[in-house]
Amino acid sequence: MVAGMSKDVQDKLFKEMITTKGKNGTGLGLYMSYSNIKAKFNGSIEFESEFGKGTTFRILLPTNN
Repeated sequence: MVAGMSKDVQDKLFKEMITTKGKNGTGLGLYMSYSNIKAKFNGSIEFESEFGKGTTFRILLPTNN
């Protein structure tokens, strides 16, 4: 398995039905996570990825002051 994501995958990452697992993936995991974090918590997900090295995700949630 190669670490990190290609630019093509990064561009489509949070869209429904995008998978890099072929028949073993549904493409719903990150889409559902992104949708729930945005809709229910008014948050966001950011990521940095370098093909061949790895990917880091950050989930940002607002605080109620």
